[in-house]
Amino acid sequence: MRANKGIGFEICKQLASKGILVVLTARDEQRGLEAAQKLRESGLPELVVNNAGVLGVKLDGEGLRAALNKEGGQVNWFQFTTQPIELAEECLKINYYGAKNVAEALIPLLQLSESPRIVNVSAGLGKLKNVPNAWAKGVLSDAENLTEERVDEVLSEFLKDFKEGSLEAKGWPAMVSAYILSKVAMNAHTRILAKKCPNFCVNCVCPGYVSTDMTFHTGKLAVEEGAEVPVKLALLPDGSPSGRYAVVTGANKGIGFDICRQLASNGIIVALTARDEQKGLEATQKLKDSGFSDSVLFHRVDVADPASIASLADFIKTQFGKLDILVNNAGVAGCLINADALRASGIGKEGDQINYDEIMTETLDLAEECLNINYYGAKRMIITNEWAKGVLSDAENLTEERVEEVLDQYLKDFKEGANKGIGFEICKQLASKGILVVLTARDEQRGLEAAQKLRESGLPELVVNNAGVLGVKLDGEGLRAALNKEGGQVNWFQFTTQPIELAEECLKINYYGAKNVAEALIPLLQLSESPRIVNVSAGLGKLKNVPNEWAKGVLSDAESLTEERVDEVLSELLKDFKEGSLEAKDWPAMVSAYILSKVAMNAHTRILAKKYPNFCVNCVCPGYVSTDMTFHTGKLAVEEGAEVPVKLALLPDGSPSGRFFENKEESPF
Repeated sequence: MRANKGIGFEICKQLASKGILVVLTARDEQRGLEAAQKLRESGLPELVVNNAGVLGVKLDGEGLRAALNKEGGQVNWFQFTTQPIELAEECLKINYYGAKNVAEALIPLLQLSESPRIVNVSAGLGKLKNVPNAWAKGVLSDAENLTEERVDEVLSEFLKDFKEGSLEAKGWPAMVSAYILSKVAMNAHTRILAKKCPNFCVNCVCPGYVSTDMTFHTGKLAVEEGAEVPVKLALLPDGSPSGRYAVVTGANKGIGFDICRQLASNGIIVALTARDEQKGLEATQKLKDSGFSDSVLFHRVDVADPASIASLADFIKTQFGKLDILVNNAGVAGCLINADALRASGIGKEGDQINYDEIMTETLDLAEECLNINYYGAKRMIITNEWAKGVLSDAENLTEERVEEVLDQYLKDFKEGANKGIGFEICKQLASKGILVVLTARDEQRGLEAAQKLRESGLPELVVNNAGVLGVKLDGEGLRAALNKEGGQVNWFQFTTQPIELAEECLKINYYGAKNVAEALIPLLQLSESPRIVNVSAGLGKLKNVPNEWAKGVLSDAESLTEERVDEVLSELLKDFKEGSLEAKDWPAMVSAYILSKVAMNAHTRILAKKYPNFCVNCVCPGYVSTDMTFHTGKLAVEEGAEVPVKLALLPDGSPSGRFFENKEESPF
């Protein structure tokens, strides 16, 4: 590293204070010796930190300081900078080629280490969003085909246009162009090295706007602060993320949000997604304010909308070039719930029996929405129907088609996310672990709000399907009142209504939404060395609760299970729902669409695990968590509900796949 002053010197100082033997390097021998004298007792073992760099422009430091000191003033950077071609060439030579050559020279030695680390000190200006040239951005964002030769091609084209005076005409940055391209190239080279040397931990980092000679001491951060993250990356434990990305659906609040937080805290870059853009942005900002500004970003996603899912896939491909982790968390209940009645019912207290008929109303619309979001959304609670149970328990012949068959049959008889709750918490926890998270939400505004909370988080090689709806109308106040009665029995039928519209929405979001999200992102997950898919399911989705023998038989036949068979089950369900024959056909009497959507999601998990043996695909019941969906009557905090989904997202290579987890341990389907 160039370490005789500024951030480089402070990195040496902090590494040495942690007992690491540091080799301090500098271009000026005298200054280097003087700096080394100050760090007499420090040292750098088994580590390369590429910090050397120049700005590539002539800058009027005095004028800049004067402009920055004017309150409310706008700084015209063109007034203070000049870009000679000589400085641009020197900038690329030092900032990119210098760092690249140092790494190449030392890699043979790093390969002798048990814990090799490479940290490239980059800059926020080095993000691809700062390169207007579409061709260059396309080349550098294509992680699968990225090579040193392709990076050279981009830099050569840039210099040619620079010499011809056509920077602006060709879509290159108008200011500090060479510096931006040098850092973009460094970031690209980081990804190349991480792929080329899988046993290395290779990362790049923006230290922030630090007060150094290069910034004419106008930066907001002290060098001690700027050095903290590079040092943290240099000292990452074995097995830490190296350029990993994650997606969490339904993540603007609740479990999804905390999954994002925990992933980011593990070094993963997380994409927090939500249907409501504002809530998603607020959630993202919340995470960023919590210290994950570089680990979390937001993208609006409606898992019930194929076009929205396709947009997410394009975004991930352009932004990261690959995906490592998907957490399908989005979901709805599929019924109307009387929240007050639910809370009053005393739910969560030992010995209480709840009459769910009194607090829920299940309509066909809600049932269809529930299946679409909870199952189909994840692919793209107690089942009494023997046929459905038979289908879903036939693991040997279980397919997506058989799961859909159960759900269709259910909706026939019934006729009918991550900006908050568990999804938001998943994002929060992922981000807190250093994972870059992409927060998604159906409501763009809510998603933007959630993403704003997670400003400093990010998405690494991960998809978490968390989006979901309940599929019923629920009397929340009535439920709360019933739950608060000691020793009382809660009649759930008193608080819920199941309209056919909610049932259809439930299937559309909970199953088909998750399914479609996964299908859209699998091509990117295939580019990851450690692809992960986590489907946030429910204990109600277990096959033991399906008395319908046909459905159980279809969905339990793992060997023959296909998407078509799942569709067959869901079609039969909807048919019976519409005909009003749920009870006669042995479908669940309560939150029917929600249950079937989660049973379908579990079946789809097994299908994906079989179809992609190099993936680690699992589904998980987070427990009865206090979220908006449960009207905050759950026993667990969202942080607790997000723990297991995050754990599954970060499983080491070779871990079990195609499994169901409940109460923090593996459980039978």
